[in-house]
Amino acid sequence: MTRGASQAVTERTENSSESTSLTSTSQPTRNPPFPWTGAQMSRSGFSAAQTTQKMKDWVLLDSQSTVDLFCNPALVQDITKGDEKLILATNAGNLLTNTTAIVPGYGKVWYKEEAMTNVFSLANMEKRYRITYDSKKESAFIVHTENGPLKFTKGPENLYYYKPKHLTQQTNTSMVMTVDENKSFFTDREVERAKKARTLLHTLGCPTIQDLKAIIRMNTIANCPVTIPDVDLAEKIFGKDIASLKGRTTRHKPTPVVHNIVEIPSELMNAQRNVDLCFDTVFINGMPFLSTISKRIKYRTIEWVPEKTMEAYKNALRNIIRVYTNAGFKVSTLSCDREYTPLINEIQDEFHINPNYSSAQEHVPEAERNNRVIKERIRAVFHSLPFKAIPRLMIKYLVMECTKKLNFFPLKGGISKYYSPREILHHQKLDYGKHCTIPQFSYVQAHDEPNPTNSQAPRSIDCIYLRPLSNAQGDHELVNLSTGGVIT
Repeated sequence: MTRGASQAVTERTENSSESTSLTSTSQPTRNPPFPWTGAQMSRSGFSAAQTTQKMKDWVLLDSQSTVDLFCNPALVQDITKGDEKLILATNAGNLLTNTTAIVPGYGKVWYKEEAMTNVFSLANMEKRYRITYDSKKESAFIVHTENGPLKFTKGPENLYYYKPKHLTQQTNTSMVMTVDENKSFFTDREVERAKKARTLLHTLGCPTIQDLKAIIRMNTIANCPVTIPDVDLAEKIFGKDIASLKGRTTRHKPTPVVHNIVEIPSELMNAQRNVDLCFDTVFINGMPFLSTISKRIKYRTIEWVPEKTMEAYKNALRNIIRVYTNAGFKVSTLSCDREYTPLINEIQDEFHINPNYSSAQEHVPEAERNNRVIKERIRAVFHSLPFKAIPRLMIKYLVMECTKKLNFFPLKGGISKYYSPREILHHQKLDYGKHCTIPQFSYVQAHDEPNPTNSQAPRSIDCIYLRPLSNAQGDHELVNLSTGGVIT
């Protein structure tokens, strides 16, 4: 979108009886089921050579625009034609629209599908949220929402933008909601009934589901079209009400730590005290990882290598060797290709390890097979996800989790048919509540404790689930959708 087109959004034919400006008097929905803030946005590079279709996937924050205009139906709800009309003067000519829509978490905007891109008026945005700009720090407008600060960054065309990614579409997106999929299992009439039930919930001040069902059951609201089955339908289609979670989530009492120790026969441990470790580099989507597998125990590890330098590989290999050392084993032999000779020379004296290099033009078969199994498991899990693409951060956690879960099962050719590699090294059983209840990359609400506590800040944060931590308390790692950072 050119600067001229951006300015043209605000131009109206003043002498036309059909031209009116829209100033929404209704307050925006502050905590909708699918807020546009954070969850539907992700930072992305800007290219002037992008096509018009690509531009429809952007949202601009325009200081010269006096109206909000959207063109992408995937980013709005409740597209409605009305009596009010607006004439837009653009580079391609005048556009007439009498259609409005609702941007979840923002409010009413003009809607014209033939427009080039989506535009938020800076003047209208500041009525809803505090906006800051400090050119000494970065060229970006910071919109301070209840879910955290959001950045409209400056692109080469001097436009401030986000690249929105609608959660309910199978696009190149990193976060996907399944509401549309849930809707597909119900008729249009049932979906409308569910919407009425959820609207009634918000109208009554977000009571609990039990309280809402109680007043419906007691016929407290005269002429109420919503029934208890409608409330249940809303729960099935939309899930738990996000606004209620953000308002009422409280900190739960920590689960008492229970140590479920697996006793491994001492004869087995003593016989396998010295470990022959095979390692190699595996590339997943161009990202290098150092993968290892022990020859007899069959325990697998993988470490992300942030850069292909000697120091990065040394740190990764140290971390892996430390896992065995902490478990009471000693890595006595390292089997690898000859290309790792400089690396082995660096750590050989530190850990007193004997190298075992493969022959020329050959590879370590255990390491090659390990890489293949890891790749197969990653592909299988990826195709079980509702995404077509995921960001590098999630790729890293996908690789680490897939490799770790391979250790959950006793392997053929291992030292035990009854004890898994994980049990042999860590002496711990899996816990269903800690390890098996939340699928990786699920959309979750994480408890938050704002300071001060008597503010209107939400009590939960929109997050994507990454993995359970290995501590005894059963903590978790998540991605904060507002900031993109990893939290626990």
